[in-house]
Amino acid sequence: AGTSDAFTVSTILLEDRASATGNMSVQQGFHYKKASIDALVAGFEPPIHVAFMQQGAMPSKDDFGREPPWVGHSSVCFDVLLQKGLAYAGDWRGAELFREKVYDRCGIEHDAEADTILIVVHGTATSGRTTRRWYDQEALVESVKARAFAKSPRTVLVKAMEGLSFCEQAALYARSKVVITHHGASLANGYFLRSDSI
Repeated sequence: AGTSDAFTVSTILLEDRASATGNMSVQQGFHYKKASIDALVAGFEPPIHVAFMQQGAMPSKDDFGREPPWVGHSSVCFDVLLQKGLAYAGDWRGAELFREKVYDRCGIEHDAEADTILIVVHGTATSGRTTRRWYDQEALVESVKARAFAKSPRTVLVKAMEGLSFCEQAALYARSKVVITHHGASLANGYFLRSDSI
């Protein structure tokens, strides 16, 4: 406080142990993480480079494993290094900033009205998954359609997040007035709900 010292952020290095094995490189969760970080740094001048520390772990992915600035180097020097020491979920200001950046990146209208009740299913019908299934999905959907928001009818949408891009997931949550879902990774999309949605 009280100083004019500033520095330019040129690179964000991410450590992702799951990506070190290469197992995550083709999975949706990894690409979701990368897309969310890209959205957060979009629009900065000069552009901020995002790189993963496990260079070469995924040789088939040029944008992750073979970035020219890092090829052949075993160490990296920085003028300033900031490290997150503890897990921190943030506060409403951080959540609002992230939501606005993602809306911009994904072309989502900031002031559009949420008009949907979203029921999230875990996996697609053909995925063979047997965990986190609704006991009677058809009855749940019919109950929501018949009773919920009778005074203000809404579209009821049943959707799996599997196979959807980061922006497609963000857009679905942004248009949802109410989300009904199991516990799981898709709850991270709650960041993209509008302030009057649940």
